[in-house]
Amino acid sequence: MTRSFTTELDASGGQWLTRYQSPAAAKAAYEQIVATIKSCKAFVPSETHARKLTENRTLAVGDATAILRWYDYPKPNDPGSEDGGFPYAVTRKGTVVSVLAFGEMGKGVAPARWEALARAAASKLP
Repeated sequence: MTRSFTTELDASGGQWLTRYQSPAAAKAAYEQIVATIKSCKAFVPSETHARKLTENRTLAVGDATAILRWYDYPKPNDPGSEDGGFPYAVTRKGTVVSVLAFGEMGKGVAPARWEALARAAASKLP
């Protein structure tokens, strides 16, 4: 199941839910998703930007919840460009894995607000 959001300008995101055959398969998928987000190979910024992982922590929600946040910022060779925030929350509960992702220009969703969204999304998992 997927739910998506966009302002059609500078913000977009969504939640993706997948049900696996067993808790072990869900755990393996959860670990793979978290590792992929940490590696950030699919979202390499342009030559005028740099990226750093600014948040990497777990919450006691569901069986496992990881919050990761990437931050893009312009290098000195592109002073007019904007920065961007990319928070993720990955939750495993039983056989379900939820990925909550968002991206926008500027600082993005505040960490405390993102945690509240992650907790709310996780509390509604089957």
